Amino acid sequence: MYEKFYYHISILTLIIVNLSTYANDITDTKNPKYLEIAEVKRVVDGDTIHLYTGGEIIKTRLYGIDCMETAPIHRAYHQAYDRKTTVEDIINQGNLATKIFKKIIKENNNTVYFKAMGIDRYGRLLAIIYDKNYVNINNKLKENNYCEPYVFINK
Repeated sequence: MYEKFYYHISILTLIIVNLSTYANDITDTKNPKYLEIAEVKRVVDGDTIHLYTGGEIIKTRLYGIDCMETAPIHRAYHQAYDRKTTVEDIINQGNLATKIFKKIIKENNNTVYFKAMGIDRYGRLLAIIYDKNYVNINNKLKENNYCEPYVFINK
C-alpha cells in the first residue's frame, strides 16, 4: 500500500518539477536543461517502456501516440475492426513498431531524455521521449506510420 503511494508521490514530484521548469518555454526541446535523463530498462511494446531514473523503475507510456497491439487481445480486435483489416495485420504492425522502437533505444545505448506530461489511468508516466540528439522519438514513430496520434483523456 505504502509502496504504491510513494511511487505516485515520486511521479507527481517529477511532473511538478518538470512542469515548473518548462513554465517559461515549454517548446524548447533542443535544450537539455528542460529534459530528464533515464536508462531504458525494458521496451514493452511500441509505445510503452520502463525507465530507470531517480533510483527507481517507472512504467512509461509514450505521450501522444498509440501503436497497434502485439497480441490477439480484445483491443486488437477493435483496432482491426476500426481499420477494416485483420487482427494478424494489427499484430504485425504492433510487432514492427516494437522492433523499430527497440532499435532506436539500442542506437542510443539505452539512454534517453524525457519530458513528463502526466499520469495515465493505469498509473503510468506519460512522457515525450527524446534520443541522444534530442529528436522526439514519439513523433519519429508517428511520422513513419509505426504509431498513430492519440489524445489522452484524464478520467
